[in-house]
Amino acid sequence: MILTQQTPRIDGTVFTASDPWFVARTKTGHEFRVRVHLEERGVRVYLPRAEVTVRHARYTKKVQKALFPSYLFVQCDAERLFDTVRWCPGVAGLLPETGEAVPVRPDILEAVHSLEDTDGVVRKRDRLQAGDPVRILEGPFRDLQGIFERWHSDKARVSVLLNVLQQYTRVTLQGCDLEKL
Repeated sequence: MILTQQTPRIDGTVFTASDPWFVARTKTGHEFRVRVHLEERGVRVYLPRAEVTVRHARYTKKVQKALFPSYLFVQCDAERLFDTVRWCPGVAGLLPETGEAVPVRPDILEAVHSLEDTDGVVRKRDRLQAGDPVRILEGPFRDLQGIFERWHSDKARVSVLLNVLQQYTRVTLQGCDLEKL
């Protein structure tokens, strides 16, 4: 899809050459906070997000994190760039860090945006297909190899066939516990 000046994005962002986009480096873990500060100051911000699965103890959950940790894209003229963006709380600098900030080409932003789903989040595609050899990374079957069978309806759990005592046995695991061989 080719973007024009009239093409609105999900979050109202339009990637145009007339209004340059720059890359701002944030302090570690401050991407979402900086986004709020800049939007309050009238600066347009594009923060690509990715959905990742986080494991802790015995549960897993999906959370949204910055696709590019410690970086976000800002749109404004060069004069406002240094006054508003550079001195915003949580901003560590602009890229490149030596010399004058260089605008990002709109086609690069469009390429990043093309990876997003309709809700603006980048998600992993089903990388495993039936019959793929896999290794189990966590749990009681750790380091065993098996054959991927299928994704379950919730897309978090999978079935894997393990060769135990010359016989294939089906086990159900979390999809994030597998590694494709």
